[in-house]
Amino acid sequence: WFQYTSPIFLYFSAAMTKSTVEVVVVACGAPKRGMGWYHCLQLLQGRVQDATLTDIVEPFFLGAGKDSVMGKEFAEWAATAAAKGVALHSSVAEMPQSTGPKLAMICGRTADNPKLLREVIDRGCTHVYLEKPGAPTVKELQEMAAYAKAKNVPIFMGYNRNFSKYIRLANDFLASPSAPQGCALTLGRNDCFNTSESLDECFERNAEGMVKNMLCHEILTLVTYNGLTVDSIAEVVADQAYTHQETRNGITDFSRIGCTIKTKSGQKFILWGDRSDGEYSEAVVTKVGMEAFKSVRPCPEIVAKQAELEKATPGCMPYFYFQDGEYLDLKQAVVDHIFHGRDGTPEGVASPETAIEGLKICDVVTEALVADKFEIPLNICNHPSSWGVDYAECPTNPPWEGVIKCIAESGYSGTELGPVGYYDPAGLGEKLESLKLQLVAGNIFEKLHEPAEVKAILEKVHMSCKTLQKHGAKFFVIVPHVAEEKIATAGRSSDAPRLRDALWAQFMDAIKQVAEITKSYGIHCTLHPHAGCWIEYEDEIERAMLDLPAELVSMCLDTGHAAYAGLDAVETYKKYAARIPYMHFKDANGPVLRKLQAEKLGFWDGIKSGIFCPLGHGVVNFPALLRAMKEKGFSGWCCVEQDADNSIEDVQARLMIPFECCKLNIKYLRSLGVTSASSH
Repeated sequence: WFQYTSPIFLYFSAAMTKSTVEVVVVACGAPKRGMGWYHCLQLLQGRVQDATLTDIVEPFFLGAGKDSVMGKEFAEWAATAAAKGVALHSSVAEMPQSTGPKLAMICGRTADNPKLLREVIDRGCTHVYLEKPGAPTVKELQEMAAYAKAKNVPIFMGYNRNFSKYIRLANDFLASPSAPQGCALTLGRNDCFNTSESLDECFERNAEGMVKNMLCHEILTLVTYNGLTVDSIAEVVADQAYTHQETRNGITDFSRIGCTIKTKSGQKFILWGDRSDGEYSEAVVTKVGMEAFKSVRPCPEIVAKQAELEKATPGCMPYFYFQDGEYLDLKQAVVDHIFHGRDGTPEGVASPETAIEGLKICDVVTEALVADKFEIPLNICNHPSSWGVDYAECPTNPPWEGVIKCIAESGYSGTELGPVGYYDPAGLGEKLESLKLQLVAGNIFEKLHEPAEVKAILEKVHMSCKTLQKHGAKFFVIVPHVAEEKIATAGRSSDAPRLRDALWAQFMDAIKQVAEITKSYGIHCTLHPHAGCWIEYEDEIERAMLDLPAELVSMCLDTGHAAYAGLDAVETYKKYAARIPYMHFKDANGPVLRKLQAEKLGFWDGIKSGIFCPLGHGVVNFPALLRAMKEKGFSGWCCVEQDADNSIEDVQARLMIPFECCKLNIKYLRSLGVTSASSH
C-alpha cells in the first residue's frame, strides 16, 4: 500500500537506528531576527520532543554576508550550535545526501522557496516544513506541490496562527449555541515595525507584500476553520479610509490594510492589519456592529511567558516571544506526525492545497485594495428616526437635546428636523450653531391617503417649513404613512393590495398641495417611497412619478425601504437619478427580510426584528450605489437613517445604542471613499 521510496517506508526502514526525527533548517537567518533562527533555538533547547537539529543551511551569512556585522554575530552563534553537533552548510548542495527520514524546514525569503524546495527534495529530505506563504504566486506554489507529490514528499505549511488560542476561542464561540445568527467575524492585528528604519527593512525583506506576508495568516484560518474559498466570495470591499499604501526605498506596499469579505452564503469576515503599533491580535464576533465575543493575543498567560522568554534571550523580534507557543505546537504536530509514520496532514496544519486556496484569496483581496481609489464628496446628515422618533408626542422618545448632540458627536454635518414638535424651535438655532450642524430637511410621516386628515397635515407642513426656512434647510420629504391595508404585506408585492383609482387621485392631489406649500417657502419637495404604505413597490413608484409633476415633486430614494420592497436600490437610483436630489441611506438585514417574507409578517414586526441594520451589514450594495451616484453627478446631501424601536425599558440605552450605530454608519461610508463636501 506504499511505495518503497515513500517517506513512510523510509521511516520504518530506519526506525531501528533513528530514535528522533532529524531536522535541517534551511535559510536560518540572523540571530534573534530570522524565523529560521528561532526554529533552531527551540530545537536546540530540546523543546520539540522527538526532534534533533542536525544541519543548518545559511547561504548568506556563510557566504557573501559573512563579513557583515550580522554575519559575525551569526558566526559566533553558529559556533555554539556546532558545539552541540549541528553541521553548518552554505548551500543545500553541501549538505550530505539524506538516507533516512529527514524534515527540511525552509525559512528563506518567499522568492527563494521554489528553488530551495527542489534542492532539499533532490538532496533526499523526506518531509518539508515550508514557511508561509510558500511561494510568491499561486502558480509557483502549485508547481512546488506537484513536484513534491511526484517525489512522494509531504509538505506541511508553516501557518502558526492556525494554532492560536484566540482564533480557537473565537471559532469555538461561533460553533456554540450562544453565537447570534448572521454574525460577522473580525480578525485584526498590529505588528511591531514601529520605526521608519524597521518599516523600510520590512518592505525590502517581505517583497511578496503585506497581504501575502502578514494578512495571509488570518486568511488561512478562515480557509481552515470557516470554510472560505475563492469561489465562495461574493465581494471584497476595501476600507479605503483605513488602508494605506506607500513607497519605501523604491518598494511600494501597504503599511495598513482593511477590508471586508462577503460570501455568497451570507458570511461576513472583516480583516484589518497594521505593520506598526505593537504585537496585538484580536478575533471579534459582532452582530450588526455590537460585540458578542472577543478574544485577544497576548492574553495574561502569554504576557507572563513573554517576560520569561525575553529575560532568558533578550533582544529578539517581539513576535517571537508572543508566538513562541504557537511555533512549538505547530512543529510538534509535524514532528509527531512524522515520528509515528502517519499519513495525510496533522490536524490544524495547513496542507499545500489549503495554502494554494489562501494565496488565491490573497490575490483577490490585493486586487480589491489596489483598485483605483474611489472618492465622492457628500454632505451626510442624520435623522431623529435613528432613535425611533417617528411621532413627536411618543413618550419613549429620548430627549431631543441628547439626540442632536449624538448626531454631531458621531461625525455628521447636519440633521433633519424630524416630526414637527420634536426639536424645540425656540432652542434649535442655538443648538445648531454650538454643534456646528446644518438643518438639512424636514418631513412628514402622515396619512395623506386619507382625505379627512389632509387639512391638519397641511398645517404641520407650514409649521415645519417656517422652521426649515429660518435655518436655511433646502429639502422637504413626504413620507407616506403606513396604511392598515398594507402593513401586513410589507415587502411582499404579490400579496399586497393597491389603492383604488379614485383614492389614488385624491392621494396625488394631497401630495401636490404639500409640494405647493413647500415651494412657497423656497424648499424643494421630495417623495419618499416607504414599506407598508401606498407607494412602496416598483409599479406604485412608477405611477407616482408619472402622476406628479417633475418640476414640483422629486424623489427621496430610501435605499433600505427599496430593498425591503424587493427592489435593487442601485438600479432604482439609476432609473430615477434625474429626479433624486436628496437621498436616505439605509440598509436591510437579509436574513431578517427573508424571515419576514417567509412567515408573512408585517412592517412593525420588521422594525422590532431589526430589519434595518447598520450600513454594510445588509443587502444594499453601497459601493456600487456610490459609484452610480458619482457617474450621475450627484452632489449635496444624503441622510443616514436606521429606523429603530425606542420602546425598550432602558432609558439610557434608547439614546446610546443608536449613537453607537450612527458612529458605525459614518465610519462605513468614509471607508468606501465618501468625503466631506464643502458646500451646504
